[in-house]
Amino acid sequence: MSLRRKLLWGVGLPVLLVTWLYGGYYVKYDEWTNDTVFFIKKCPTFQIKFQQILYENEDLADIRRVDDRRRAIIIDYCKYRLGIITDLTTQEDLERCRAL
Repeated sequence: MSLRRKLLWGVGLPVLLVTWLYGGYYVKYDEWTNDTVFFIKKCPTFQIKFQQILYENEDLADIRRVDDRRRAIIIDYCKYRLGIITDLTTQEDLERCRAL
């Protein structure tokens, strides 16, 4: 096995794995632009792409208006992006995820 191949497997593969486990992104949709936001996850997961939890025009002022699908997205975002582990049952839980 050549030295180049050994370096690829010995250095490149672990770097790729760490990047996969601790790197993430989401697309931020504004009125005029769509920006990709990269971030370092607070805990490792194989999920790389996340969804933006709040849009500029969206009003999630009441936790009762959040459906189950949206709740799961917000819980994942809070856990991996912000490091907040919550089951999103109270209005305060939602505000903590929105504030950061």
